[in-house]
Amino acid sequence: MGRRTPLVYPQAQKKLKIVGEQIKLARLRRHLTEQDVAERARVGRTSVMQVEKGSPSVSMGIYLAILSVLGLQDDILLLARDDVMGRTYQDLELKIPRRGKKKEKERKDEDPKDPFHSAENQRVLERSIKQLEDRNNKK
Repeated sequence: MGRRTPLVYPQAQKKLKIVGEQIKLARLRRHLTEQDVAERARVGRTSVMQVEKGSPSVSMGIYLAILSVLGLQDDILLLARDDVMGRTYQDLELKIPRRGKKKEKERKDEDPKDPFHSAENQRVLERSIKQLEDRNNKK
């Protein structure tokens, strides 16, 4: 059984490629070869090549090891630092919809706004009225 390649949309693929190019430029500025970085990061040279090409199948651990060799390990902390959408949801206290249990279908004679006006309550009320009328008729 072979490895499955993760599904990456074109926009995300472009971003991975840009990150790879930036890592490659950082390596070249330090006058390091792919082999030097691979040895220091304790990964294979092909992994370094894949990172620099922006391959989506490379693990975050390998990215972090290579960034560490280049002295850029703190840059990974910038990921998702400014979560604007998440903070907006939090500020609005919106619940993210999740699939829940199926609700029972409401009966036509029930008013969902009035919890005391249900079919069951209506039957109880009618029985009580009938019992009161029977008592009054016996007297």
